[in-house]
Amino acid sequence: MFASKEPKQSKQHRQAAKLAAAIAHRRKIQRPVKLANWEVWFFRLKQEVGSKRVKQVLKWYCDHISDTYVPAAYSAKTFYDKFLQIEDAMRRDQPQEKKQTVLITKTGKDVTEWLRRFQWPKGSASDLLVTVQESLDEYEEFLQLRRQVNALIIMGTLRVVDSDLQRIAGMSNYLTGKLGPPPQFIDTGMAKVFDNLNGWDDWSGKLISYAFLIEGDRFARLGKEWATDYCNDSRRWDLFMDQIRKLRNE
Repeated sequence: MFASKEPKQSKQHRQAAKLAAAIAHRRKIQRPVKLANWEVWFFRLKQEVGSKRVKQVLKWYCDHISDTYVPAAYSAKTFYDKFLQIEDAMRRDQPQEKKQTVLITKTGKDVTEWLRRFQWPKGSASDLLVTVQESLDEYEEFLQLRRQVNALIIMGTLRVVDSDLQRIAGMSNYLTGKLGPPPQFIDTGMAKVFDNLNGWDDWSGKLISYAFLIEGDRFARLGKEWATDYCNDSRRWDLFMDQIRKLRNE
């Protein structure tokens, strides 16, 4: 008789096993892991950020799990909770890749020249142009995604329940008074970055790690502050961003 084939494991199950193996290798866990429970969090990540990003971040994290300044995630749930922080750490670790792929625009040059009014520490002024351009590109993508969300709301084709539709529409409308033109928004954001870095002796000097990211921690905190000001519920930002992510991952 032929032996029956074992059921094929899902990609998320294999990702859970990869994470568990990396953690166990560094002796961060010494107990049996129920991979069936862990893979649930990878399914959720797939739905929220897409398979490609999960694969990239997981691979990088497993290679850098014990590195300094890398967020600690010793379970699938913690990896899920800290995914954006880990992704930020990955991007900070790959600054040269960004320099090679960014196309500099006139707006990028203009904003950079204006920001040279500051004395950027630790030689980071050499990264200023690339950081500004990367920020402008990402912010303009966010504005475009928001316009798409608004269009879907108007057409009645946003696939959410009616109560969430009203919440998302209200949050997006509120943002009209918060989101400035790209040059103004990035100039203001980078001025705040300078204030945070100035006088910080232990800073690495990698300015590119402070480029604006749609799903970066700093923008998430700002968005939650806006949502709290708007309706006293920071979760409204998460609801709105769920639609941004879906469009971005299509």
